[in-house]
Amino acid sequence: MEHWREHYSTTLNHAAATQCTDLDAQANCALPSSDISYALPTMEEVAKAIRKLKNGRAAGPDDIHPELVMCGVGSPSQILVFDFQSVRRVCVCVCVCVQS
Repeated sequence: MEHWREHYSTTLNHAAATQCTDLDAQANCALPSSDISYALPTMEEVAKAIRKLKNGRAAGPDDIHPELVMCGVGSPSQILVFDFQSVRRVCVCVCVCVQS
């Protein structure tokens, strides 16, 4: 037990990261990538992604297992597209408010 206490005390207790002015300057000058699509996913894209899910995989950071998505009540695709649209509206409102 002492070994683990020592291991985690050295692993988790490290000095804070130092500021990197070069990296900060590059981030401030970065332009948006034209490769990134900001369009909402279509119903077909969401349905295709759900069909690609595999059983027996671990849940993601949202703690939702693939099996739950695949056999959800109602159409999981419709529910997810609605959620994406809701999140998008909130993000756009926040961005507009912050920029104002």
